[in-house]
Amino acid sequence: MIQSVPKHQRVIDDEFRAFVRRQPCLLAAWEPCTCGPYIDVSRKMIATRFCHVRSRGAGGGDAANGWPGCDHHHGEQHRLGRKTFEAKYGLSLTGVARELWAQYQADPEASREAAT
Repeated sequence: MIQSVPKHQRVIDDEFRAFVRRQPCLLAAWEPCTCGPYIDVSRKMIATRFCHVRSRGAGGGDAANGWPGCDHHHGEQHRLGRKTFEAKYGLSLTGVARELWAQYQADPEASREAAT
C-alpha cells in the first residue's frame, strides 16, 4: 500500500503581510529609482505588495518569507528569477524576509500600532 505524504501547511499571517506592505519598496532608495508613482515623494513611499521569496505554489508560507516590493520590482523578480534578481541588486531576499519577520515577532503589537 502506498502511503500519502501530507501536504506542507502554509501559514498565512494577514497581520504580518500588512506589516510588510507598510514598508517602502525594498529598492526605493536604489538610484536611479524605478519605483512609482509615489504616495509620499519625500519618503519614497509607494503602494507596496507582500512579495514571497519562495512562492506559495512552491510551498512557501508567509513566516520569514516576504519582502516589500512595488509592482515593478515584484514583476522583475519573477521575470529574472530570484537568484538573478538578488545578484543584480546585491541583496538577499531571504535575509530581508528573515529580518522583517524578526522585527514583527519581537513586538507584533507595535507592528500593528505603526499602521494607525
